[in-house]
Amino acid sequence: MLSADGEVMSGNGTCFSRDGDGDGVSYWWVVDSAGTEDCPDLCGSFGYYGGYGKYAGMTGGGTWRRNALVGGMGMGTWSGSYSMP
Repeated sequence: MLSADGEVMSGNGTCFSRDGDGDGVSYWWVVDSAGTEDCPDLCGSFGYYGGYGKYAGMTGGGTWRRNALVGGMGMGTWSGSYSMP
């Protein structure tokens, strides 16, 4: 896919989040679109997997949108839903 400036834009990966109690969950993410009218920067999807502690068995996911790139770090919004067993 191409950005508004004609750059090739793609990406995917995994992340891990842990709370103050030491419980955590992993999630995958992928770039789904970039440089379009609906997504001027980068937009994608994500899904949860591999939780432990209170997040064991957590499922769900949603979408994300990068709104700015500040000092090499993406800033944006994430929205979606999750369920716990």
